[in-house]
Amino acid sequence: LFADSVNSQQAFLEFQANLEGKKVDLGKLLTAFNLKVAEQDTVQADAVRVDSLKTAVIQQQRRLTTLLKGRFATTIEDYNYQQIAGKNFSGQLDFSTNQIVIKGQTDIMEGSLDLDGRLYFFRDPSLEAKLTWEGVDIKTLFAQTNNFGQEVLTAKSISGTMSTKTMIYAFWDQQGNFRDDRLRVLSAVAIKDGSLTDFELMNQFSTFVNIKDLQNIKFTQ
Repeated sequence: LFADSVNSQQAFLEFQANLEGKKVDLGKLLTAFNLKVAEQDTVQADAVRVDSLKTAVIQQQRRLTTLLKGRFATTIEDYNYQQIAGKNFSGQLDFSTNQIVIKGQTDIMEGSLDLDGRLYFFRDPSLEAKLTWEGVDIKTLFAQTNNFGQEVLTAKSISGTMSTKTMIYAFWDQQGNFRDDRLRVLSAVAIKDGSLTDFELMNQFSTFVNIKDLQNIKFTQ
């Protein structure tokens, strides 16, 4: 309320808060931050108008984050994002000068996940995140992520316990559009005590190996 356009008086909203929930739908929560254009405007508006509206919302969000200094200590018993479900999330969100630091731990897909991420609200927003997965059931992972949008290897054909360390670098433009071309993911993955069952791609090796041996391949790692 007391900050001008350049915040010349160094006004900040400082806070310490607890955010607790028994059940949270993250998909619905995130829609609160999306741009909404009235239905009648959607028909009439051209691309330039919609982009300008998006830019105004992003700029408003960016300015707000410059004025926040504080922490949300967060605990959630059960949560979901579309088909992905987890429980017992415990972590914190730290706000300071155009960035949010997210740290937390959760039980997910019969294993655990540690999250350490930074979301930057600059001219082009970006995200850096480190994910450490331990003991995740890979069949559940494929099922809840809709097989990562592909049909070559699916949940019905793979099983095992997965551990991985992953770095994610993601970017958005000034209108808040996700930049697929700039997405970078680095990951080291290990799967133990697993199997590949009726995996059609393995049929290409039937010239060298008995086809029955290829229908259920078990591995230790």
